[in-house]
Amino acid sequence: MLDDYQLEPRLVAALAALNRQDYPIAIAALEAIKKQYGSTSWGVTAQLHLIQAYAAVGEFPQALALCDHLAELPQAKVRDWVEKARPILQRKAELSQSLALPTVLAPTPILERAISGQVLRQVSPWRLWVTQMACLGVLWMGGAWLNRIIIVQPLINFFSAWYSLDAWAWAMAWFLTGVLALVIGVGYPWAWVQLLRWKFSLKPLDLITLNTYSPESIKFWGRWAWSGFQPKPQLGFLPTAVPLIFSFGHLRRWVVISQGLLTALAADEIAILISAEIIQLRRGYNLLLGPMVFVRQLIYELYQTTAQCGNYFAHRLECLNRQHQDRQVDAGLIFLNRLIYGCGCVTTALAYGLVWLLEKIIAPAARVRFYFTDRATAAFTGHPNGLSQALIHLSQAMAEVVYQTREVSPLFESLSLVFPVHAAAAITYGSLQFPPQSRDWVKLTAWERQNPLKDWFSLFHSHRFLGIRLQALSIYAQKWQLKPQFEFGEQSQAWTGQRQFWRQLTPVWGLFLGLFLAILVWRGGEFALRTGAIGIKFWWFANLNLMLWGWGSLGLGLGILLRINAYYPEITTPVTDPQLLKPLIESPIALPLDSVPLKLTGRLLRMRGLEHGLGQGLWLETEVGLWQLRALGWWGPFSHLWRSPFGAWGDRQIEVQGWWRRSEVPWIDVEQARCLGSPGLVFWGRAPYWATAIFGLLVLFSLYTFLIAP
Repeated sequence: MLDDYQLEPRLVAALAALNRQDYPIAIAALEAIKKQYGSTSWGVTAQLHLIQAYAAVGEFPQALALCDHLAELPQAKVRDWVEKARPILQRKAELSQSLALPTVLAPTPILERAISGQVLRQVSPWRLWVTQMACLGVLWMGGAWLNRIIIVQPLINFFSAWYSLDAWAWAMAWFLTGVLALVIGVGYPWAWVQLLRWKFSLKPLDLITLNTYSPESIKFWGRWAWSGFQPKPQLGFLPTAVPLIFSFGHLRRWVVISQGLLTALAADEIAILISAEIIQLRRGYNLLLGPMVFVRQLIYELYQTTAQCGNYFAHRLECLNRQHQDRQVDAGLIFLNRLIYGCGCVTTALAYGLVWLLEKIIAPAARVRFYFTDRATAAFTGHPNGLSQALIHLSQAMAEVVYQTREVSPLFESLSLVFPVHAAAAITYGSLQFPPQSRDWVKLTAWERQNPLKDWFSLFHSHRFLGIRLQALSIYAQKWQLKPQFEFGEQSQAWTGQRQFWRQLTPVWGLFLGLFLAILVWRGGEFALRTGAIGIKFWWFANLNLMLWGWGSLGLGLGILLRINAYYPEITTPVTDPQLLKPLIESPIALPLDSVPLKLTGRLLRMRGLEHGLGQGLWLETEVGLWQLRALGWWGPFSHLWRSPFGAWGDRQIEVQGWWRRSEVPWIDVEQARCLGSPGLVFWGRAPYWATAIFGLLVLFSLYTFLIAP
C-alpha cells in the first residue's frame, strides 16, 4: 500500500506529520481519509496509522477501538497486524493508568546528534575492493583446483577420446569455476531468500509494522532516492529471538531483521542499523561479499543437517542399546546404526572444517567494510553516538538471548559474517559485569584499541574490533562538536614486556627464518651447480620447492617448541575468583602467552548434540559473565564427536581448570573439566600434547624432505 502514497496527498501529509511527531495534524488528516474511504484500501491504511498516532498521544481507548474494528475485516495481513499490536497497546494502556503518565508520550532523543547529512573527508574504497577481490580470487583458485580433481580429470580419464585435452585440464577447470561463480553471483539473492523461507520462516516486513517499532526508520526511508539503478530493498522478518540484521542482493535487494532486534533495541537504534545496511547495498560494500557468504551458508546448512541426522541416530542407538541388554534387538541392527552415525560424524566434521576454512578466507573481506559503513552511516544520520549505542545494546541483547535460552543458537555461528558485531566477542563483552562497578566499555575494549599486536590478531577476524569502531565514532562526534558517548582519552601504549610480544610470535619468526635460510641454501646450490663436477653432489640444494618445504617446516616446528612451556605452564595456584579476571580483561598488553592458570565453577552452555561436534559453541556461565571454552582431547577437536562428556553436561554445574587467554575473544583453554553432579566423569584436555605432536611432525617432515632429496 505504501508504494501508492503519491496518489493520495493527504496521506503523504499525514505521514510527514507523524515523522515530525506533529500528532494532532496527522490525526486530523487520517480521520478525514478514514471518513471518505471507509473500509477500502485507503481507509484501512489510514486507520492503521491512526492507531499509531493515538497510541503516541496516549489515547489508547481510541486505538483499541480501531483495532477491534480492523480485526473484523477479511484481510488476513491486517488481522495479523492487529493481533500483534493489540497486546502491546493494552500493556501500554494499563501502564499509563497505573503510573498516571502525561498525555503526550512523544519520544525525545537520548543522545545529542548533529544535522543529518554531515560531511566527512572522502575516503577511497580501493582497499575494500582490493581485499574483497583477493578473497574472491583465493576462492576461485580453490574452486578450480577442486573442479580439476573432482570433475575435469575423471572425465578425461573416463573418455579415451578426451586424452588430447589433458593439456587443457586447468583451462577447463578455470572455465567451469567461472561459470559456477557467475551463476551463484546472479542467482544467490533468490536462492538465499528461498533458504531463509524454508529454514527460518522468512516473511515480508511492511513499513507499517516497522513504523510501530521505529518511526524514525520510516523517516530515514523517505530520504533515500530510489531508482532502477538503486532499487528499493525488500524488508524481511525472521521470527527468532536472536537479534540480527543483515542485507544482501544486487538487482533485487533484501534487508532482513529479526524479532529479537526489533524488541531489544530502541527506535532510533533500529533506524540507524537499517540505514547502515541500506548504505552497504547502495554503495556496493557487500556486492562481492554476498555470494561468498552464501556459499559458506550452504555448506553450513549441510553441516547442520548431517549433525541433526547424527543426533537422531545417537538417540536411536541409546534406545537400541537398552533393548539389546534385554535381548529384544539384533546386534546387526545396532552395528548398522553405529555405521550410519559414524558416517554422519565424518560428514559433519568435513563440512564444518570447510565452513571454518571459508570463514577464515572471507574474514578480511567482511571486516574491511565496517570502516566505510560506519563513516557513511554516521554522516547520513548525523548520529555517531546513536550508532555507538546501537552496537553496545546489540551486544548486550545477544548475551541476554544466550542467558534466556540456556544454549548458544546456531544462528550466532551460521550468520556470524553478516552480523553488525562479532557474535562471540559480543556475547563475552555484553555479558561481563564486575559488581559493584557498572560495565565500563572504555576499559573493556582497551585491548582492542591499544594492544601492539591487535592487527596481527585481527588478521582472520571477521569484524573490525568494537573498541576501534567506538573510538572512530567518538572522533566523528567531536569533529561535529558533539559530546561523544565515550571519552577514550590518550590512546598511546608503551611496549612494556617486549620480550613477551616477540615470544608470542615465535612460530612466525621461525617460519620466516626457515624460508630465509631456504633461499640462502637454494642460492648456494645454484652457485654449486656452476662450479662443475666439484659441486654436482649438491645439486638438490638448487631445488627451491624442496628447500622451502624443508627449512620452512623446520623453522615453524622449532618456533612452536620454543613457546610450549610458556603456553602451558604447570597449574599450581590457579585463580578461583572470577572477579580477579577484571584487571586481566582490561589490560591493553595482555596476550594468550600470559596463560593465566584458573579453576572456575559455572554452568555449561552449548549447542545441541553434534552441532558442537568439534568443540565449538562451548561457553561457561560464571557470576561475572560468559567465557568461551576450547577443549582438545586425545583426538583433538574430533574428541567431541563420540561420547563427549560435554554433550551430557548442558546447563549443568561444572568445574573447569585450565589457562585463561586474552586474544580477539577472551577464552579458556581447558586442561580439565568435570561435572559437579557426576564426579566420576572427567574431561582431560590434551592441548600441550597436540602442540608437541605438531612440532614433532613438522620436524620429521623436514628431515624426511632432506633425506629423500639426494
